[in-house]
Order: sequence, then structure tokens, then C-alpha cells
Amino acid sequence: MFKSEFSKNILIKFITYYIRLVFFLSRKRLNFSANLIAKLKQDKSIILCSWHQNIMMLPFTINYFSKHNKNYQYSGLASKHKDGKMVAKFIGNFGIKTISGSSRNKANIDRGINVSSFRDIFKILKQKQQCFAITPDGPRGPAKKISGHVVNISHISKCPIVCFSYNASKKITLDTWDKFIIPLPFSTIDLYFSEPIELDFKKSNELNNELLEKILSKVV
Repeated sequence: MFKSEFSKNILIKFITYYIRLVFFLSRKRLNFSANLIAKLKQDKSIILCSWHQNIMMLPFTINYFSKHNKNYQYSGLASKHKDGKMVAKFIGNFGIKTISGSSRNKANIDRGINVSSFRDIFKILKQKQQCFAITPDGPRGPAKKISGHVVNISHISKCPIVCFSYNASKKITLDTWDKFIIPLPFSTIDLYFSEPIELDFKKSNELNNELLEKILSKVV
């Protein structure tokens, strides 16, 4: 049913209008630290991380970031897989630009991110007032396991990581690899933003990954 580009575009528009309606009709509870607000006011670029299951609420983080710095620019990493292309179109409706990340071509891929994409990522993060979003367990899992290079990106770019998660009192959890969450209208939506995380790069990537996984899995 959704193999044609026309039907995909209709689906994406429906999802966009639906999620805007859900957000408007729901009560929001926010956990947003003073340290993060201070970091945003300093014009510091940040890396925003969230599990793949949280994609539907990810665009609305812009609402809160923009309240503290309207000059921030938003972009994200999307896979070249057909699902990734649909995600790119969905978040593009909220003003978030995307660059292509993971690929099926193993010759051009390194643990989930297309090698040629790193230059674009660092070019973005080198600028001020940038928020670059990554779902580190995408595009195909395993769920809630960091399989990409978010730690290395933070290390090289010298940008802190902010973790985002949410929960909805009324929701549908799909039987997919990521347990994708679809919030329902008239929910109470809890939005959680971590402190800006400055990783200790003297530690191994494995230890830093474990730390991020614990923070990412926290929901208010």
C-alpha cells in the first residue's frame, strides 16, 4: 500500500498532522536542567541523542530549545534505508535538516554511519548554535544499544551530548524491533532532557557507551 512515493508522502503528512494534534491536546511535563539552559545561552553546539522509539516526539524538543536560544539550527542523521528516508521527510516537516548516514553498502559503512557522512557532521558541529540529533540504536538495532559513533563524534567535535527521552500516559507500543511509541491524544507527556554530558575520553568507548545507555533509558 505504501510502496509508491505518493502514498508515502500522504502517510507522512498524516503522521505530521496527527502528532501535532497529540502534542497540542496533551499535557506536557518538562525536566530541563538549569545547566542545559546555560549551555544553550552560550551558543554551544550540542549533540542530541535519543532512542529510535522516541522519534515521534523528537521534533518537539525544538520548542523548548528555541525558547532559550532562537538562533539554534537543527539537523539530524537519517539512514539511506526506505524507513530512514521517511523519517527524514517527517522531521523535515518540523524544520530539521538531515544528512544521509547509514548505508547497506558495507564497503562504505563503519558501525552504522556512512564514512563519507562524518565530514558533513563535523562541518555542522564546528559551527555555533547547532543541535545535531542522532538515534544511536538506529536504523535497525539492536534496541537501546549504542551501535554508532556518537562517543567519537563528541570527542572529535568537542561538543557535549544531551540525552532525550519521553513517556506518554496513553500510548501504543508497536511490536517492532525498537518498540516504537505512538502517543495518543489527551495524554500526559513527560519529556526528559539530561544535563549536558562532557564524557571522560580517558575511559574506553565501551564505558562511555554504557553511561549513555543508562542515561538514555531514563524516563521521568
